[in-house]
Amino acid sequence: MSDNVNPLAGHFRQPKLYMKLPSGGKFNSKEDLDIPETGEIAVYPMTAKDELLMKNPDALLNGDAINKVITSCVPNVKNAFELVNMDIDALLLGIRSATNGDEIDVDESCPECEHKIEGTTSLQGALDEIEPVKELTTVKVGDLSITLKPVKYIKTVEAGIENFKTTRSLQSIADLPDDMDKLKVFNENFEKLAFMNFSLLLETIKSITINGDEVTVVEDRDQIAEFLNNCEASIGQKITEAGTKITSKGISKTIPFECEECGHTFEKDLLLDPVNFFTAS
Repeated sequence: MSDNVNPLAGHFRQPKLYMKLPSGGKFNSKEDLDIPETGEIAVYPMTAKDELLMKNPDALLNGDAINKVITSCVPNVKNAFELVNMDIDALLLGIRSATNGDEIDVDESCPECEHKIEGTTSLQGALDEIEPVKELTTVKVGDLSITLKPVKYIKTVEAGIENFKTTRSLQSIADLPDDMDKLKVFNENFEKLAFMNFSLLLETIKSITINGDEVTVVEDRDQIAEFLNNCEASIGQKITEAGTKITSKGISKTIPFECEECGHTFEKDLLLDPVNFFTAS
């Protein structure tokens, strides 16, 4: 019996680029991310099915579109939900470059003279300047050493969904006739946002080490949550500030501009919103 070989197989998509991830896979098992010994993973261009997924609002909101497109275009990724956010950003950049080419159109108005500046920027340039995570960040408070880690994409998706629900709920307050009902809805949503922020703060903590005559390492999530619920606010602020610095690692998200009219130089953030980023020509 002859093998049923598809004569079109020679026209299937091929890898367009190879790239390294900012995290180097430090926070994932091989069940979620399989990085070869070279440290570089292949990135394929999107298929027609992938492009349709990126136009589905519900799939974008719940993260399903990003998960499926990344696993389709980057076979080494088995579960994008478990990747850290800095890796997701880098992969989106790589997929955009593999699909639509290296250059992306950018435009901005000069903040000094309001002259409109139009040009292009290189996505590969941003990928080449990836700042890798070499070691975990540690916050020291007294005899405590709090080791932090990047937040995983699934937690960002959960926070985004909760934020969307809260926004919709707050928008409906104006339709309530009773002021007490308005106050009740507002307080309920405020508590949900506070809990969401607390959950994200907890997610950034890998472990807490007590440095004394005997060193004790605490990794139990319930115990760490209890600590966060009872420690001074200043400690939470230090953890939040250090966690924010972690998110700045990875790809460069700023584009330099120089106004040809007045010579003013400034930077613009590269927005990785999938709705606009992947539908742009």
